[in-house]
Amino acid sequence: MKLDPMIKEYPYNNQGLKELEEGESREESKIISRYPTVYVVNDKKKKKIYSVYVGETNNIAKRTAQHLHDDPKSREDWRELSESKTAKMYVIGHQHFNKSMTLDIENQLMLYLSSVENVKALYNRRSNDQDEYYPVNEVQDIFTQIWTQLHQKNSELFPAMDVLKDLAIFKASPFHKLTHEQLEAKNLIMDRVNSSLDNDEEGQLIMVTGEAGAGKTVLLSNLFYDLVGYKKYGHPLNVHIMVNHDEQVKVYREISKKLGIDVNLVGKPTSFINKGEKADVILVDEAHLLWTQGKQSYQGTNQLEDLRKLGKVVVIIFDQHQVLRSQQIVEAAQLQRMVGEALKSDNLIELKNQLRIDANESTIQWVRDLVDHQKVGKLQPDSKYEIKVFDSPKDLENAIQIKNRSDLDRI
Repeated sequence: MKLDPMIKEYPYNNQGLKELEEGESREESKIISRYPTVYVVNDKKKKKIYSVYVGETNNIAKRTAQHLHDDPKSREDWRELSESKTAKMYVIGHQHFNKSMTLDIENQLMLYLSSVENVKALYNRRSNDQDEYYPVNEVQDIFTQIWTQLHQKNSELFPAMDVLKDLAIFKASPFHKLTHEQLEAKNLIMDRVNSSLDNDEEGQLIMVTGEAGAGKTVLLSNLFYDLVGYKKYGHPLNVHIMVNHDEQVKVYREISKKLGIDVNLVGKPTSFINKGEKADVILVDEAHLLWTQGKQSYQGTNQLEDLRKLGKVVVIIFDQHQVLRSQQIVEAAQLQRMVGEALKSDNLIELKNQLRIDANESTIQWVRDLVDHQKVGKLQPDSKYEIKVFDSPKDLENAIQIKNRSDLDRI
């Protein structure tokens, strides 16, 4: 039997708290009052502009009392929400909720809400990485039901899922559920960061490689979010993330602004190098775009080496197949030295799982052979993925238009 989520809306004030406490004695409210729940506190500041807090708890009445009466004493975000006359709270329950699932649902809500244009501030500063548990296979279906219900209640705050999935900010969000491979890579990097800081090392290089679609950017975004909130010896780390791509800088800054992270921690390598500031950790997305010779405002000869002089730990995402300009060409010998150094320190991480192509391994290998080695192999049957070869670009364009019209007719 299919079980639907239970979603109830309360005013976020003492009257709402009273309603929650009274519900503890009613059988029909048991899913809300006695089971683990996820909740969304939201305040509509002005037309279509929201500030939002997402959380999960095993006791919604107790947690709401804490947020209303205790948290405002030490946190400005909770003070603003508690003083608002318009703040509301959605409380979400389900019979299959357990601690791990509510953490996953919380992360999914953060993922989608952080991509909503109307959400200008999104509160919740902790990592909720979950691996396998029972019943993890139900999470996506349950979350889709939850979002659908929330969309029906408030389409401004909860737009259609498909619209959000196409946005660049969604694709780079730190709240994507990490795969087991990504989790292992993240844990290794966090261990290396701790070790390097403990030993007061300088210029430690950690290299993350993998084909396009292997989840490298999601991993880096997740690391940035966690490291910004991480404290070492009681002090926050000085963490910067950078990329030599204007649009990607814009995306990272937009995410940071919504999450209350200093947008000055996001930038381009040249600006950071020219300032000459030191950092604990430097994260570099698309490091294949780093310059290896001087150009315009950059007067050095190698941006990566300059960054290593400024950071105790430098984590780079590198794809040698995506070098675009002569200034970015890393010679084979130099690349080999980088790989060799990372290998020697056990700091070379390769992501192998292809996340963008839902296809059999043989199909993925066929694509890789074509792209990497210009080798056309024999295609094996694949029930999940289709590859077609056209005689001309015009034939391809016509096929795409026909496919688009067919998809529209089904909507």
